[in-house]
Amino acid sequence: MKRTIVLSFTLLFVTSYIRGQSISPSTLNGTGGSKVIGTDTYEWSVAEMTLVNTASASNIIVTQGVLQPAPPPTGIKTENMLTRSLQVYPNPASHIVYLQYNFPTTGKLNYVLQDITGKLISRKEIATAAGQNKEELNLGGLANASYMLYISYEPTNGTVERTSFKLDKIN
Repeated sequence: MKRTIVLSFTLLFVTSYIRGQSISPSTLNGTGGSKVIGTDTYEWSVAEMTLVNTASASNIIVTQGVLQPAPPPTGIKTENMLTRSLQVYPNPASHIVYLQYNFPTTGKLNYVLQDITGKLISRKEIATAAGQNKEELNLGGLANASYMLYISYEPTNGTVERTSFKLDKIN
């Protein structure tokens, strides 16, 4: 009996010691990225595949999938007046999406709404006044899906600026 208890405690201690030397458990952020654990670098991304196959050998584990790395920073800021002066909300939306803008001068605001395949859903040109304004974009009659909203603004005394948004329509 004593021998069994001593053996059990010894196995428990050895197991704990071995477990303490391993690299797990480790926490990985669920949105995607990379992390160095021990001497290995792990890269991951979420919501790309519904069926995943994992193959392993004695020194490597490979899981199928597609990683889409972010482009490396170039040191050039891509922010322009349009991205600072325009808000599109809420996203995701069930019926109405607001385009709120605050432009220093008058001009023309154009938007094009397309489905994810590029099919034109709607197009509108708005003569804008200086100051804060708001437009409504009705998504009520559209199916639940992702849409692209392309926006361009041409001030009366400036160059055209463009930006785009991915809109998600939900119930």
